[in-house]
Amino acid sequence: MDKFLRILKPVKVYAKHESKSRIIKELAPDELILFNREKRRNQQNWMEIYLEKDKVGYLKKDSDTFFRCSFASLNDEISTGFNYEFKSKHTPELDTLFHQRGTLNKEQCTVATVEMKTVDDSDKKKTAQLELEYNADIITVIPLIFTKESEFYVTNDAETNNSLFIEVDNRLGKKGYLLKTTNYTYSEDK
Repeated sequence: MDKFLRILKPVKVYAKHESKSRIIKELAPDELILFNREKRRNQQNWMEIYLEKDKVGYLKKDSDTFFRCSFASLNDEISTGFNYEFKSKHTPELDTLFHQRGTLNKEQCTVATVEMKTVDDSDKKKTAQLELEYNADIITVIPLIFTKESEFYVTNDAETNNSLFIEVDNRLGKKGYLLKTTNYTYSEDK
């Protein structure tokens, strides 16, 4: 299992774990980057990351520049969510794209819906469900389905961000958003 950092804002990559070292690259928000370990040098914490072809670099360890992704396994029987793609260069924030059902004006845009659901135990009918509307003129929604014991990386902190969703990526082409109430276990907790 690889270890990843999700970059939250532009961050400089240093050649060595020293503030005066040469800057070899700048990472953009939303990149997932492999990391090896943490190091402490001269009273500064650093993250050793992997760049292309076994080349290493170092990031200053600042809490607001990256999120340490966690590898997890789904406990629910099924969890459905979505990903989306913009149809144009206009890229509003996620919070402004999806709305409560019945709140979008159908005269001003093409309204479509997406359902998110987790099924903890179908025999006992333990489910959580949310239906959202979105403007289909702006984005295309791609359904996302994970089944029991599917493995993925959790790539955001829903609690800190006060979000209804967790962001996930299985590093095999399935990534997007699931309900925050989705039950999963971090692999280090097993």
